[in-house]
Amino acid sequence: YDKSPWDRSGRYLLCLATETPLQALTGTEVARIELVDLQASPGTPPRILAETRAWCWQQGSMLQWLPGAEDRLIIYNQLQDDRFVAIIQDVWTGEQRVLSRPIYALSPNGREAVSVNFSRLAWARPGYGYPALPDPWRQVSAPEDDGIYRVDLESGESQMLFSLAQLAATQPDDRMADCYHWFNHLQYNADGSRFLFLHRWGPPGMFRQTRLYTAQPDGSHRYLVSDHDMVSHFDWLGRDQILAWARRHGVGDRYFLFRDRSSDFQVLGEEVFNCDGHCSFSPDEQWLMTDTYPNREHIRTL
Repeated sequence: YDKSPWDRSGRYLLCLATETPLQALTGTEVARIELVDLQASPGTPPRILAETRAWCWQQGSMLQWLPGAEDRLIIYNQLQDDRFVAIIQDVWTGEQRVLSRPIYALSPNGREAVSVNFSRLAWARPGYGYPALPDPWRQVSAPEDDGIYRVDLESGESQMLFSLAQLAATQPDDRMADCYHWFNHLQYNADGSRFLFLHRWGPPGMFRQTRLYTAQPDGSHRYLVSDHDMVSHFDWLGRDQILAWARRHGVGDRYFLFRDRSSDFQVLGEEVFNCDGHCSFSPDEQWLMTDTYPNREHIRTL
């Protein structure tokens, strides 16, 4: 929900299409990267741009237009030569460029991205990673040589910014004993000067605790924004504020507006928002829209 499928003109729509039944993936399933022309005659089929086995139900293949080139370049994750990579592709010529790692979130400058181990994510949090390849550190609680990576979109090379072991050793919690650590949900702020991520731990398939961190693009100046047990959906507001459905001891579960690198926070819309949802700010940052989880009648509310 944090990636726009429309190109710069609003005419072309990116889609991920599959005939796969809605069930747990094994990694053999194929999805198509498609381009829909909204001005085409009715019944015109979409253009098939590529196929990928690096996708999941919750987060697709991270398919999106490349910032700064939203009229021709897209980026998506792919399985190639027994490794996960990212592909930058020209939708008109078909020309492709391969990056050394899959991408999780793109910087607004269109020159860099951050990445995680999608195999570990598939094992730790089924539905969010890619099951086609096993995690080399599956038996390791918090690996020293796996973590969050920076990917240079121009050179295609990547480097690890910090490891799971480093975060597990930062302000350790007694409840981490015998738990499995992973990273999820990375997102840059409006100007790309910071990115946020969730550090989670628990038995594989079920997380117990979540901490919300921010860092600079080179991994330095990490800041622990919230660590009161639970953090769920979020969105940046500008460059310094983060809205997140989270828990604060003494307050409860609310939408909190945190200020990065500060202990300041406030409850937002307490009389309106009473449950977790997929929160997004409008481009002018004047409006917030979110939804709810299904109620007993399977109804969601906007």
